[in-house]
Amino acid sequence: MLLSKRMPLFRPFQRIYLKKIYQNRPVISVSKGVRDDLVKAFSLSPEMIGAIYNPFDVEDIKRLSSEPICDVPEEYVLAVGRPVKAKRFDRLMRVFKESGVSCDLVVMIGHGKKKKVLDLAKKYGLEDRVHICGYRENPYPYMAQAKALALTSDYEGLPTVVIESLICGTPVVATDCSSGPSEILRDMPTCLIPVRDEKGFSTQLRTVLRSPQKFLIEEFSQFSSEVVSERYVRFIQKHIKEQ
Repeated sequence: MLLSKRMPLFRPFQRIYLKKIYQNRPVISVSKGVRDDLVKAFSLSPEMIGAIYNPFDVEDIKRLSSEPICDVPEEYVLAVGRPVKAKRFDRLMRVFKESGVSCDLVVMIGHGKKKKVLDLAKKYGLEDRVHICGYRENPYPYMAQAKALALTSDYEGLPTVVIESLICGTPVVATDCSSGPSEILRDMPTCLIPVRDEKGFSTQLRTVLRSPQKFLIEEFSQFSSEVVSERYVRFIQKHIKEQ
C-alpha cells in the first residue's frame, strides 16, 4: 500500500528507498495486516515492527452518537468512505441490489465527489434508493441509526469506520480484505465475506438486517486509550533496552 500504483516504473526505486528507511528501525503499524505487508514488501524483521491499534474514546463516541439527525431515511444501510477504487463502491451497489432488502442505502463520502457515486447508482438502477452525504462534523449518529454498515473494500489499513460503527451499536458486514476487518470482527466471523463472494455478502446483509442484535460486538478494550498507551510504552521500553 505504500508503493505508488500510479507510477509503476518507479516502484523498484520506491521499494529500495523505503526499505532503507525502515530497515533496522523500530516501526509501529496500525494493524497486524499492515505489519505483515511491511515484512513481505520490504523484508523487514517482524521483531522490529509492532502492531498497535489507533485509540478510540468509546464513551465519547457513544455520547455523540445520540445526537439527532433528520436528513436520512428512517431505515438504511450505511457505507462510508471516499469514492476511490479501493473502496469498491461498484461492488457495494451490486451486493446491495442483490440483497433485495427494502431499506435504502446511505453513502457517506466526506469530501469526495458525489458524481462518481451517483453514476454508479444510476448504472445499477438504484438512483431512487441511494442517498449521498458529504462531510459531517459528527458522523456517529448516522452510524448509530443505520441498520448495518457495509464495507466492500479490496484492501484497508485499519478501517476506523468499522470500529466506530460497532461502538455505536451497529452491526457490520465486511469483505475479508487485507487488512483490518478480520482483526476487528474476529468474534463475528460470519460477517467477514471473501472479497469476491458478492452473493455471500448479499446473503449475510439480509441475515444481519433480520436480526441485527445477534451480530453486535461489545468488547472494545483493545482499542481503548489506556490499552493502546500501555502497548506504546511496552514497545518503546523493549527497543530502548535492545539499543
